[in-house]
Amino acid sequence: MNVNTFDLNLLRVFDAVMREGNITAAGARLGLTQPAMSHALKRLRNLCNDPLFVRTTRGMKPTAHAQQLAEPLVCLMRRDHPVIGKKLSLGQFLDTGQISVSAPAQVDRLIKRALGKHAARRRIVLHVPHYLVVPMILAQSDLVAIMPATVAAIFSAVSPLKALPAPFRVAPVHVRQFWHARSHHDPGHRWLRGMIAELFAQPGKRA
Repeated sequence: MNVNTFDLNLLRVFDAVMREGNITAAGARLGLTQPAMSHALKRLRNLCNDPLFVRTTRGMKPTAHAQQLAEPLVCLMRRDHPVIGKKLSLGQFLDTGQISVSAPAQVDRLIKRALGKHAARRRIVLHVPHYLVVPMILAQSDLVAIMPATVAAIFSAVSPLKALPAPFRVAPVHVRQFWHARSHHDPGHRWLRGMIAELFAQPGKRA
């Protein structure tokens, strides 16, 4: 699997099913038919080698693996990292060279805020413009990168990488939209605002 050609829209499918617990409702969120959603979910299951969601009398429930993927920031590194094993301590995180992703910069700000006085100890040795270049670099180095868990999960499924939970707690992200009053009732603008709201809405909460 080539991460450069991987369809990142599958991450939106995963997120929608997590929120709705129903494939049809998740498809309505994304503007996709049930067959299209089922096909996308099948692709995700194959990539992750896990059912991800199982049908119950109360809807589609996530497997343990899916719940782990839904965490906000898990850390990504190569599977045979010489120092980091099955767990990542704060000391290891701070002592290991890291990749900083420029877009979106929000994640880097959250990390600095969460680390507090320890933030200055981060060993950032490389800045990259976006996430898609990260897997190739990690697979050939001892660096680590921190990113949204759903992105890290996909990368670890298609590359020789492993994702571990971040060794610190990160505050939730608050995303707000602003627009001019003249565009408030424009159908296209309303559709775009709705799509953005769905992408960033908290589980169980409508934006």
